[in-house]
Amino acid sequence: MKLKAFLLLFLALPLGLWGGYRLLHPFPILIASRAHLVDVSIESFQEEIRGIGELIPRHEHWVIAESGGIIRQTLAQAGDQVNKDSPLLLLANPTLENSHQQAVFQWQQARAERLSTQADLDIQIEGLESELAMARLEYEVRQQLRQKQAVSELETRKHALEVEILQRRLDRTRQAAKAKNEAAEIRVEQRRQAMEAAKRKVEALTLRAGAAGLLLKMEQSWKPGMTVKEGQTIAQIATDEQLLAEIRIPVIAARELSPEIPVEIDSRQHRVTGRIRHVLPAVENDERVVEVELPAALPPSFRPNQPVSASILQGTEKVLTMPDHPALSSNDQPLLFRLTPDGWLEAVKVRLGRRSQGRVEILSGLKQGDKVLPDPPEKWRHEKRIKLQNR
Repeated sequence: MKLKAFLLLFLALPLGLWGGYRLLHPFPILIASRAHLVDVSIESFQEEIRGIGELIPRHEHWVIAESGGIIRQTLAQAGDQVNKDSPLLLLANPTLENSHQQAVFQWQQARAERLSTQADLDIQIEGLESELAMARLEYEVRQQLRQKQAVSELETRKHALEVEILQRRLDRTRQAAKAKNEAAEIRVEQRRQAMEAAKRKVEALTLRAGAAGLLLKMEQSWKPGMTVKEGQTIAQIATDEQLLAEIRIPVIAARELSPEIPVEIDSRQHRVTGRIRHVLPAVENDERVVEVELPAALPPSFRPNQPVSASILQGTEKVLTMPDHPALSSNDQPLLFRLTPDGWLEAVKVRLGRRSQGRVEILSGLKQGDKVLPDPPEKWRHEKRIKLQNR
């Protein structure tokens, strides 16, 4: 029983002390030297639009596989300087190699057939030309005999008709020979083109850079034994050292942007100022891409594919502002404590607006000249008043 009484007394004592304290001090007290008050003032305000993105080559070349096959050997890696003919991958494809050999054989066969056809046609034409020459000679003899009344008119006309028929046969044969030779030439050309195409497919098994520059990246970590498909993207090459920044910003903010507006690009190690080059019209995930032109000379931390952040300052106007604070970042209508003339901090509902360069716009709740405690102690954030006391 005595133990219970002791425990009750032990628990009641702190509560009684706290209650007595609250009777003497009904409001929390904050030592003035610990209160970090900020001023509310009218300042020149530039709206800051922030975004993130990456650096890209101004001019780039993508290496595309013109032939598929199995990788036999990798011959380059990201970071290498390459020229147009530098080999990147060596592929194997027996099917393409066999197709090339077959195409060479078919081309040679078409050439031989063309020569054979031409020889046969030449023999036919020469035979007809010989027959025609003999018929003309016979006709001339008959004409001379006719003048001497040695042969009849009918026989002379018969030989003239033979000459005419042979001439027509020769003309038709020559036309047919020309058509057959042209057809044979077409077949040879088709076979030659097929052979050249098959040859290019085989040559493409040595996959070359195709442009001089810096090999930025391989699309995959290519290793021997892996399969490369025709038309597959293999690598990216920067053909010069000039870079652009591609920055993603909210659609609403992009409406006010136009070329030549300054943009600060931050790589976390260095900052440079560029200018808007173009705002792409396409919208993706409620964002648009802004292309930023960068200076020719860039710090070493500015490299292709480097992530960056950007700050775009838009317009200038006089607005009511206060210093921004991390405690305000997640709430556009915070409860702040404003200093009153009698030395109290009074809770007031504030509506905040735009943020820029470390300041935040005040839309309502405060006026010029006010002093504000932006970040009260956690335990007092639901209080209505705090006493500011000098010690």
